Amino acid sequence: MKQREPIASQISPLVWSLLGVVIVSAAVILRLYALETKPFHHDEGINGMFILGLLKPPYTFHYDPRNYHGPTLFYFAKLTTSAFGVTDFAVRFVPAFFSIATILLMFSLRSWIGSVGALASAALVAVSPGAVYFGRYF
Repeated sequence: MKQREPIASQISPLVWSLLGVVIVSAAVILRLYALETKPFHHDEGINGMFILGLLKPPYTFHYDPRNYHGPTLFYFAKLTTSAFGVTDFAVRFVPAFFSIATILLMFSLRSWIGSVGALASAALVAVSPGAVYFGRYF
């Protein structure tokens, strides 16, 4: 009796690539569409104060390990606000970008979890309500 090949090996490279593009496109749409329409949450407003501190002289950020986030979030937001202006979109683009990058990184797991596993994990995170919410939240 002949053994069947695993389903993962039956996915052609073209189909795998097309499904990957669909998944990433869904993630981009869910994370970037109307990103600026929801008012800032109070935590986002506090983080916005830190960004404004980085945009005005003396351009410093004092990190307090007992409170708030580390400086990386604010320095990336400084880059996006310099590029797009000080807008809700520019500030929220930072977590949206890294949320999309996380989905892209899941494709690199293909050799460990297989083609179907990589596609499924990327798809589930791409449409996960929690991941979408925090991917749009500064």
